[in-house]
Amino acid sequence: MAISGRMRHEHDGRGVATTAGTAASREQAAQTRHRRALVLSEVAAEGPPGLCRVLRRAAAGDGDAAAIPVTALVHATPGMTALDGHQLLRRAHIRESELAGEISPGQRVALVELVDRTDRLRRAVAARPDLERPHLERPDVERPESG
Repeated sequence: MAISGRMRHEHDGRGVATTAGTAASREQAAQTRHRRALVLSEVAAEGPPGLCRVLRRAAAGDGDAAAIPVTALVHATPGMTALDGHQLLRRAHIRESELAGEISPGQRVALVELVDRTDRLRRAVAARPDLERPHLERPDVERPESG
């Protein structure tokens, strides 16, 4: 144990100075990460309604929901690809680096509507196997003739 100034330090096996405060802050950080993971899992489980609820909580002052990047929330939505998320954020005029607690009410409404519309369209297309999906077909594979 060494004394540095007025704080007592203990050294771990690697020779790194540790304090009791460091262990407590690590524990607090782990709890914060866990609470934020629960928020993301809510969005993943419920889809657009969950996203709407989390964004409302962020606007109301929920610290855990407000500190999550909007990008992470959009990507947690089921079926949302990175490209979809990027395009939706751009259409809602939200920066990629913006946190959920920082967006305006107009941006929040626009984002929820866009995500909901995308989700409904994706489900409608999935329910209709008779629809042609040229963007899903590979150009190097011949398409069978229907007849």
